[in-house]
Amino acid sequence: MGNENGGWWAEGTAFTALMYALRGESAKSEAALNALCSIQLVNGLFPAATVDNLSTSLDLFDGSPWLYSSDPHIAPTAWSVMAVNGFNPYSFE
Repeated sequence: MGNENGGWWAEGTAFTALMYALRGESAKSEAALNALCSIQLVNGLFPAATVDNLSTSLDLFDGSPWLYSSDPHIAPTAWSVMAVNGFNPYSFE
């Protein structure tokens, strides 16, 4: 997901990689995973976003903007693991 300050959302990229993998679009999945690998931190985690103050275009309950930071976050890390393994968490087969 692009942004006016040049960043993108790692979680969205990770679950997009999974969606492409599940649809059999391996080249697109691999491209998304390669983008994620380029931002993976030394400790193995992934940042929530590639820049600080990434706009979500949503507001919090107090009216302030909901922004993502470049701090490590479990969601893109978890979605990346699922994408690499082709694991669909919404399938109960």
